[in-house]
Amino acid sequence: MKRKLNPYAPADFNCDNCQKEFKNAVAYSPDLNPDQLTETYCISCVDRRTLKANTGRDTIFSARVKKE
Repeated sequence: MKRKLNPYAPADFNCDNCQKEFKNAVAYSPDLNPDQLTETYCISCVDRRTLKANTGRDTIFSARVKKE
C-alpha cells in the first residue's frame, strides 16, 4: 500500500530520495508528527513519484513501463 505524503511548513531538510539539501522549502513526509519527521521528500521527487504511479513513466519524456 502506498503511503500518503503530507506537506509540512517550510523547513531545512535533506530529501531522502535525491539527497539534495533544501533550505526553507516545503517538505513532504508520510510521518504524521511534524516535529519528528523521519522521512522527507522534495517537491521534485514527489512529482516524479506521482507521475510514475499515474503513468508508469519516470519522466514525461520516458517510455511507458509495461506492467506484467
